Amino acid sequence: MVAASMHDNAIGITLLDKVAADNLGVVKSWVAAGFKNAVIEHGRSLGIEVEVVSRDPQT
Repeated sequence: MVAASMHDNAIGITLLDKVAADNLGVVKSWVAAGFKNAVIEHGRSLGIEVEVVSRDPQT
């Protein structure tokens, strides 16, 4: 849980760092549309493909 005032990109980068440090086998992450290119690029630098997925408006 994080403060609502934290920006999605800061949260995403921090979480990717933790995942990469503790789980060497993780190579893909799915994120909500609120995450931007900074998170995708940071994931790439860690060897993790970050895919932005959109919510199906029908669900």
